[in-house]
Amino acid sequence: MSVDDYTRLRMTWLDQVFEDEALSKSAATNVAFFISKHFNRQRFKDSGIFSAWPSYATLAEKVGCTERTVQNAVRLLAKRGHLKTKGKGGRNCTLTYFAVLKRQAQEEAPEMAEITPQKGGNTFPRFVQDDEIELEKGGKPTTETWKSEGAKGGKQFPTNSLNKSLNEISDIGARTENEPTPQTLHPDDWQKAREEGSELDVQRITPAAAAVAVLSALIKGPGPLPPPPPIVRRDPRPEWLMDHQAQHGWPNVYENLGNPERWADAFDDLAYEMEPVAASKDNRLWREWAAVYRDRGWPLPPAHGQLVHFPDCGPKGFDGFLKRLEAALTDQAISEAGNVLRIASR
Repeated sequence: MSVDDYTRLRMTWLDQVFEDEALSKSAATNVAFFISKHFNRQRFKDSGIFSAWPSYATLAEKVGCTERTVQNAVRLLAKRGHLKTKGKGGRNCTLTYFAVLKRQAQEEAPEMAEITPQKGGNTFPRFVQDDEIELEKGGKPTTETWKSEGAKGGKQFPTNSLNKSLNEISDIGARTENEPTPQTLHPDDWQKAREEGSELDVQRITPAAAAVAVLSALIKGPGPLPPPPPIVRRDPRPEWLMDHQAQHGWPNVYENLGNPERWADAFDDLAYEMEPVAASKDNRLWREWAAVYRDRGWPLPPAHGQLVHFPDCGPKGFDGFLKRLEAALTDQAISEAGNVLRIASR
């Protein structure tokens, strides 16, 4: 995110607040303005998130009102969907404020396209996978999945037991046979699309939201795995199997943002809980997260000093964060499936 993005989106958020008629007769607009003066530029540059933490006393002094008035204004801004807050607030503990940029209203779709509506979202183009590239070269896709010989009858190994419900619920909103397949979009094309202001740019995909999208792919479990190296097959140590899964279970998951078919509301909603961590072996927090991912058999990008986003709850609260993400995705899938059924029954 550049300096120009910071200024432009900050003003966009203020316009959004000042155009809300429900706030016209309150101090909320002035409070929002002075909150925006405290937005952390570095956090925006790193995560694409507007955050600030001025105290009630500071805002009251700037606006020229009481702290109680500021507190009520903050509650109103949150109720109207312009702010998210974190913390309890009070004399000795300030709130953290997150500006919420609402998605622009979608253009009214043709009548036939309303069969599969998506709340505030667009179809997210899929990316070319390695097996598709091989087909273009005249080769054969690798579809072999290694099966553990130790299990009776054999089964795919390794498996991810954290979440199977997402895979089951995805069938509810599955694409019909007559629905056209979305156009393939390479990572370079995705970046170009963002710069040119396409549908993806309308989504305002921030680094923090992209990290949540990647997590949504990881919790669904790995894809088909190629056979492991001979040494691993002879001596299938758990750490070697997890490493094999991490290398092959989610091809290009970070470049493709998890390759979601739809951009879920949860990606944006939970982005405010993500924090940037420098990917360096000298960084204690990075080492802790690397250990967590290694134990789960999940991939991480190489540590070259870049910023990678993780939940700010830390490794200890990671399971709880993933459960909330899973629940949010499941609820949205059920809601969308219900919309499809209601429209189809008309």
